[in-house]
Amino acid sequence: MRVNRITATAVTCSLAASLGLGAAGAAGASAPADRGDATHRGPGHRALPVAQADAASASARVARHNRVLKGVIKPVDQLTRLLTEVGGLQSRKLTPQRAEHHSTAMARAVAPLTATRPGSAGTPPQTMAAQAARDLRDRVDALLRAAVRGDVAGRDAAAGRAVTGGSNLLAAALMSGKLPAPDLKGLPKLPSATGR
Repeated sequence: MRVNRITATAVTCSLAASLGLGAAGAAGASAPADRGDATHRGPGHRALPVAQADAASASARVARHNRVLKGVIKPVDQLTRLLTEVGGLQSRKLTPQRAEHHSTAMARAVAPLTATRPGSAGTPPQTMAAQAARDLRDRVDALLRAAVRGDVAGRDAAAGRAVTGGSNLLAAALMSGKLPAPDLKGLPKLPSATGR
């Protein structure tokens, strides 16, 4: 794997993340239109026009999608930053200080995906996205170790594995069911992470 291919891949990952964010905006734009003056009534709730209830539901849905996108875009963005810097090293070594900076930044970026939830008795989440996030962090640390050693061949191989780790995270987010299914004509239907 050549160094210039590392930099090109970083740009590709960044574009993929940007496209994902655009999908959330499109989902909000396609929210159901006003259905008239009918009201939505529920036990113990005051009546609201259906259009208002639909708008509130659409806004909440987009907000959930946005949280998921943020969760995967931050690690992918950090990965592209690292790949760009490593791609510019050529035959030089990455300094231990820069390696520590990138390792800390990636750990911080994946923390929301891997943090324990209240009432979970300290058990890390076992979702596909959480697994992919932990795996990406490990792959990035392996890349950093190779870059600090100045092992060019090992660094390039580790960079390729880190890019695949970023792809794994994006795929896990799409297959989790927490994002809208892709609707571009010609794309195959994605299976869910549970196999349904």
